[in-house]
Amino acid sequence: MKPLLLEIQAFGPYADKQVLDFRHLEGTDLVLIEGPTGAGKTTIFDAISFALFGRVPGARHDSMGRLRSTHASAAGLATQAIFTFQTGADIYRVERSPEYWRPKKGGRSGETKEPARARLYRVVGGIDGDLGRDEPLTAKIPEVNDRVTEILGLSADQFNQVLVLPQGQFRDFLLSPSDQKQQLLERLFGDPLHGRIAEILAMEQREADQRLKDVDAFLSRHLDAAGFTDGKEVLATAEGVDLALPFLRDEEESARQGLQEATELLGRVRDVASRFDRLSELTKEYEQQRLHQGALEPRRRELDLADRAEMLRPLLEDMARAEKMATSCKVTLADLEPRLAKAMVEEDRVAADIAAFERGAKDEEAWRTEGARLAQLEETEEAAAKERAERARLEVEQKRLWSERSRAVTDLLLAV
Repeated sequence: MKPLLLEIQAFGPYADKQVLDFRHLEGTDLVLIEGPTGAGKTTIFDAISFALFGRVPGARHDSMGRLRSTHASAAGLATQAIFTFQTGADIYRVERSPEYWRPKKGGRSGETKEPARARLYRVVGGIDGDLGRDEPLTAKIPEVNDRVTEILGLSADQFNQVLVLPQGQFRDFLLSPSDQKQQLLERLFGDPLHGRIAEILAMEQREADQRLKDVDAFLSRHLDAAGFTDGKEVLATAEGVDLALPFLRDEEESARQGLQEATELLGRVRDVASRFDRLSELTKEYEQQRLHQGALEPRRRELDLADRAEMLRPLLEDMARAEKMATSCKVTLADLEPRLAKAMVEEDRVAADIAAFERGAKDEEAWRTEGARLAQLEETEEAAAKERAERARLEVEQKRLWSERSRAVTDLLLAV
């Protein structure tokens, strides 16, 4: 099985949707999933096992009812695990949700139980890393379980036992001596690994012994029937060889097949042991690197502080110049404050003088206006007086003329 894509949502410590694209690891022989306790490393394997078989490994299976993330506050956010994997040339996607309680929608109080669900698809048309479209295979939980077991060729127990090592025991296994590795393997795989290999080899030995006994019995029967009592004499004859040869060839072929199977099994065991030894070496190197990094950490912090101090040097110099300038300004300000107070008093006095001057200017302007008005009035009075005098003169002249006219008329009348 080759993992391609894992999508989990509201699952374990993951409140929102998380996507792990294993296709980015193409060509990588060894991948380390590292993080602090409780970060969700084991949850990744739990999600894969749950998506495939509807259960999680080991004792954690007892907490199936608590698979929904306690951080998932949204009522409509479904708890689910979606796993896409490849076997041979076929790609499959399995979607699964556990039974869980969620808050009621619409802001109503209380909770609603969501039933468990499972769906299995065959992915077709995937080209160049694209997963293509889904072809539904089944949506019934028992059928999904059976089909996944059939596709992988492993049951849930076999999958979890062979492919998923329990958390906390893997590092102990890598760093432990050989006898402790054997004990740990016995705990992990149920039956002792070396005992199982010995049992297989012993079974092969028993079968070979039984086949040898069958050959002996076969030869004895035919020797007795032929009247021979000495096996060497029989084998020296062509008839005895012809009688034993077919059976011996069959037994030889069976023994050869058994030896080949045992050799292949031993090769696989040696390959696994070699991989574990290599992984143990890498783990020790990793631990040494961590210790080395731990020893370098104080020096690294010192260098980091030195770099930061160097970066802050221009700012500190600017700050020093600013403080010096501020001190100088304070001295200058202290010297200017009395002069400023005196200048402000002088400014007030000048302002009062200006106000008085402005008032005087306004009074002078008013007097000038009044003088002009009086002068104009005098001129008007003089003109009026002249006019009155002229009018009086004219009136006197008119009266004189009337008087002279009256006398002339009187004289004329008297003359008549």
